[in-house]
Amino acid sequence: MLIVGLLSFALIGCNDLEPIRTEIVPKPSADPREPKVRLLVSILEHNGEQWFFKLLGPIKDVEELVVPYTEFIKSIRLTGDKENPIAWSVPASWKPGPKKELRFATFLPTNKPGVEISVSKFDRVSGLLENINRWNRLDLGRAEIRPRDLDKYTQKVRAGDHLVTLVDMTGPGVEKRPNPHAGLPPKQPRRLPIEYTVPSEWEETGPRESPFVRYLTTFLVQAGPPKVEMTISRMVDRGSLLENVNRWRAQVGLKPLGELPELPTVDLNGVKGQYLDLEGDKRMLLVRVVRGEETWFFKLLGDKETVAKNKDVFERFIRSVRFVEGL
Repeated sequence: MLIVGLLSFALIGCNDLEPIRTEIVPKPSADPREPKVRLLVSILEHNGEQWFFKLLGPIKDVEELVVPYTEFIKSIRLTGDKENPIAWSVPASWKPGPKKELRFATFLPTNKPGVEISVSKFDRVSGLLENINRWNRLDLGRAEIRPRDLDKYTQKVRAGDHLVTLVDMTGPGVEKRPNPHAGLPPKQPRRLPIEYTVPSEWEETGPRESPFVRYLTTFLVQAGPPKVEMTISRMVDRGSLLENVNRWRAQVGLKPLGELPELPTVDLNGVKGQYLDLEGDKRMLLVRVVRGEETWFFKLLGDKETVAKNKDVFERFIRSVRFVEGL
């Protein structure tokens, strides 16, 4: 048994928010080591996008931040403004932290060194179990959980007008080890198994990793604002094609389809790809190519005007792509 402070937000269907309370509840752990770190993450999904509000730190410090974290989550409001899409009330004891890649905002509670609240926004919805097990590996230092265990660590809570998923977990933490490659010359990037002609209108900006996707390479289409990129990725395609198409439709503000119409195709030097042109609040051009057990994605997503100006450039690039066998 662990004594933990739970975030008691409004339950689904209730109009009034319940007060914060402390209860003694079982916290099953797959790791026999003593838990030292606690993680709270509120996950908000809206129009095909996903927001993460993450608090991570020593158990005692997180316990003392439960109340301000709760008030912060309750204050969240999506504005619909492209430049300032979200609003909130920040506790007076939190100070803005430094800007970091892939983060929308960072807050540092006073008198809590090493503890931070991070806000991240992504243009795709990723799986709950996938995210939890990533945090288990990288933050909590504990074993992965199974789908049947999700209810033990999650609950639905209220953030403004939206319901979010709250993840509440503890673990022994991750021991930081020195980098054995520190001081060594960087490895040369592995050659991609495709060749292509980079449009003169774009700048290739190289590979990049996000918490959910590893981009083999990226291209800067418009420096901004807003910044627009074309990305290339490959992965084992999960879910049905209809599910993926509906996820992409949600990213541009379109409603899901009940059944999938036949998709147009495009030729990549003898290889056929499926071509989607989706336009809603945003516009997306996407080519999907199945190669054995892997699927390739060539994706241009951004404001409608920028994507429209680059449609011919995107299609010219796609026609230049050639898959190289043996790499």
